[in-house]
This record gives sequence, C-alpha cells and structure tokens, in this order.
Amino acid sequence: GNCLALGVAAAEILPIEALQTKTLVTSLRRLVQLLPGADCSDAETSEFNNLHAQDLEEVADISTLFELARREGGLSTASIADEKVPESLRNKIGLFSKRGWVAPIDSHLIDRSDWTAVFILLGLFPGQYDRIIERIPASELDQNLRDLKSRIEKVAAEFPPHGMYLNAMKSTPENRA
Repeated sequence: GNCLALGVAAAEILPIEALQTKTLVTSLRRLVQLLPGADCSDAETSEFNNLHAQDLEEVADISTLFELARREGGLSTASIADEKVPESLRNKIGLFSKRGWVAPIDSHLIDRSDWTAVFILLGLFPGQYDRIIERIPASELDQNLRDLKSRIEKVAAEFPPHGMYLNAMKSTPENRA
C-alpha cells in the first residue's frame, strides 16, 4: 500500500519524549533513503518494514523496562523473574546483570551506552565486571580514567554553579509569572 505509520502513530512510546522524536526522525531518514521511484519494489518496502520493526521492538523493550522499574520502585533480576517480559529484553537484562555487558545492537535508536545508563539509572547493577577488561594493561586503564576525569572537569568548569543557574532561571520572564 501507499500508507505509512511513523513515530507515535506506529507505536506508543513512553516515557521517554526524546525517543519519540528520534524514532520519527530515524523513520523519516530511512523512508527517504529507501524511497522508491516509479518502480516501487517489494525489496525496498520489506527492508523498511524490517528495520522499522526492529526499532519498535527496541522501543517496546525500553518502555517495558521503565514501566517495570516504575511499578517495582527500581529494577532487579528478582523483580522481573515472574513478569511477562519480552525475550529480547530478558536477554538484555540477563547479560547486563551478569557481567555488565550490552550486546551490540543494529538499531539507530538506542545504543549500548544508552542501555547501560538506563540499567544503572533504574538500579540494575552487574554482578561482576566484564573479564575482557583484564586484557587492558592497568597503566592504560589508569591513563584512560585520568583523561576522562580531566575532560569531565573541563566541561563542568564551563558551566555556572548550580545555585547561580537556578537563580538565573528564576529571573527569566516566563518563570516570574
């Protein structure tokens, strides 16, 4: 057919507002990339549908994750043991809770670092570290951490102190009303 559902028309996406926008933009980008010419082929339609379905599965996983955490007041492997959780999400949780690992994902919506941040934000921590870290020399790890700390301090120094920022926000016209 010649009808296409995008963004929130294709799936309910809660609670992450930015994810709605990202889903829509990704869908539009793919549509333009795969936009058929006069000879609309089934291959183009099929490719778009497959990629879009993968994105929507990932969105459903992260929405389910937030809903479980909201209901349970946090997230733990015990809290999801008896829940009806999609297999794809159960695998992600299992891998992360075991050794802090998130499998590479082909999606353009939620990358590995985002999944890691969400798991930790919701209170799920790995039982052990990933053993691959043992292959990196301690001196290299130390240097990487020092470099990261330095970059964070540099960026943080560019921002005003929190109290000053809050006072500035209170003094804006839209916040005085």
